[in-house]
Amino acid sequence: MTDEPLERVCFNCNSFFPDCDEMTEYGICLQDDAFEPFVDELFEMDYSSCRELVEAKKFLGGRDACENFEELEIEEIDENSSLGKMIVKYKETGEIDQELLRNVAIEERLKSVDYKTLPVTPYLDDLHSGDRERQNRALHSLETLVLQGNREAFEVLFDLLKNLPLPQKIEEVHQKIKTLECLEHWRGDQRSKLVPLLIDELYQIPSNNTTRQWITKILKVLARFPEGEVRQPLETLLQEREFSIRLRYRIEDVLYQLES
Repeated sequence: MTDEPLERVCFNCNSFFPDCDEMTEYGICLQDDAFEPFVDELFEMDYSSCRELVEAKKFLGGRDACENFEELEIEEIDENSSLGKMIVKYKETGEIDQELLRNVAIEERLKSVDYKTLPVTPYLDDLHSGDRERQNRALHSLETLVLQGNREAFEVLFDLLKNLPLPQKIEEVHQKIKTLECLEHWRGDQRSKLVPLLIDELYQIPSNNTTRQWITKILKVLARFPEGEVRQPLETLLQEREFSIRLRYRIEDVLYQLES
């Protein structure tokens, strides 16, 4: 963006604030003392405590600014971003693109979200609903949070995997695999908790055509852990449980991969 001063209208003033959470051409002035008791709620886009006041005080952002005008502080805005496109168009035509306004609002909200501490409670009902579609939707959301370093999301998914029974149907195998795939993204200090959980699964799970995919997934994940965390548990597993020749070979292959 250029350093050309913005037009001296209310929309370009730091004190101009949208009149609702959907962003329109209307807004209010935060220099108005009437809004002082509600500033905290407004910054959270919560208009419930002053809806009538906002309706009474709102005005078009394109009107000429007053003597208290303070130019909107915009630094290094990419002209290809939603905000950049909106400002360029407004400078050229004086018109505000409503779709671009919505995109700007969404982008700004996403920037303010701290995904590491975002509560996971909204996803729990879907996760434990028993409805496959709802569960998959919750898993996708929680996987995103795990990728962002959300510890609570990791703990919820870990407990889910821990409490899922040994799979007897292919659908149950797929559920376990998907849950483990979500947990794989975690890079925090609790990641090592997965090792004893997966080793215990290998102790108990029967080896058959239904469970083959799940066993394969477990071994692939264990092979990516540090050797010091995995070698001894796997060697003990081979000593304490009987496996088919093929499965024993696959476990030994993981031990070989750990060496290299």
